[in-house]
Amino acid sequence: MCVHNEANIRMGIRGIGFFHMVCPQHTGWHKKNGKVKKMEEIKFSVKMQVKTMYRFLMHHGYAGMSGIINLIISGGALVLLIAGFGESVTSKVALAIVAALFTVINPLYLYYKAAKQVKLTPMFANPLDYVVSDGGLTVSQGEETLTVEWGELRKVVETKKDFYVYLSLTRAYIFPKENLKGLEGAFRAAVKSHTKPAVCKCRFYGGTGQEQAGDSRK
Repeated sequence: MCVHNEANIRMGIRGIGFFHMVCPQHTGWHKKNGKVKKMEEIKFSVKMQVKTMYRFLMHHGYAGMSGIINLIISGGALVLLIAGFGESVTSKVALAIVAALFTVINPLYLYYKAAKQVKLTPMFANPLDYVVSDGGLTVSQGEETLTVEWGELRKVVETKKDFYVYLSLTRAYIFPKENLKGLEGAFRAAVKSHTKPAVCKCRFYGGTGQEQAGDSRK
């Protein structure tokens, strides 16, 4: 998504669009010893980097069934090429192109796309500030502020280095774990306690004792 002027930043902070289903909102209040307790707010900032955007585009392009099929196609072409299939130079060149298409060419294109998107999107010039609370996710930049309620989240995916918070099939927030600074477990627990199981696709990848403590709050 490219935001071309300052007036459009409010649209920009609604998530990264690269190409609103609403479910009942959970209260997000936790009971402890019979008393209702609000969660502690999680605050962090994200300055978008090319490597972060690249990981997101690679995940989106290769994590699904279509990505797996594309890799199988390229792998099959490579096997045929190594096995000497095809007598003419044209057929061998065609196999070489197919073999490289999803293993070399497309990853290079996605890196170019990530670099271009980060460079040309004005909102990425400065950090985005996030606050995670019982009310949802609040994102702000300068004087612009937007709160997304938990019930608006379509899916939250965790990878080894990031959390991807999807608002729709084409819009998402990217939360690098390095920016959470040890609060990965607390964020994971917050997502699990405020959303339905079908929404939260989080998994535990290990980490510090502080992160494990946060994760135990689910």
